[in-house]
Amino acid sequence: QGNELLSINKLGINGFSNVGNNSNFSFDSYHHKKRVQTSFSEIKNRYLEGSWHKFSYALNHFKIENKISIQYGLDHGVMYLNNFKAYGIGFEYNGRLYIGKMGSVITNIGLSLNEKKSDFTYISPEALNGQTLGKNSSASVMLNYFLKKDISLSFSLNYLDNERYKNLLNITGEFRAYL
Repeated sequence: QGNELLSINKLGINGFSNVGNNSNFSFDSYHHKKRVQTSFSEIKNRYLEGSWHKFSYALNHFKIENKISIQYGLDHGVMYLNNFKAYGIGFEYNGRLYIGKMGSVITNIGLSLNEKKSDFTYISPEALNGQTLGKNSSASVMLNYFLKKDISLSFSLNYLDNERYKNLLNITGEFRAYL
């Protein structure tokens, strides 16, 4: 399909503030422009720009880390010589539980709702930070644990449900020996 050239410009601001001894608030806000040009056909060229905002609250205790985030944004651009406009809002939870000094369990849960605000059916794959239109649900749990100094166990369970991947479940694991 020819080579593609991706150009990204991003301008933003982020901030961080301690709320107490074990908690903090942070934000990340940016405006971006993305252009993809191909040598195959001008009709495959695409352009988008938009703004995204993420607000997070983290609460950490001795062996537990928690972070809750809310994000929203709007992207608009051109794909297949047609204009599109789409927006999204989402929620994310990230947590980590330390198991002694030998391991940890990491959990991520994400929910978002993305909609188009134009008559064109498709949006650029770069729009909405790569998420699909409609409802996007994801969850993952990862365990890392050292059984001994030179033997570790890793296990992960990942779930994804959206327009592209309906109820996709992925399970991986490994034992690893270090020399």
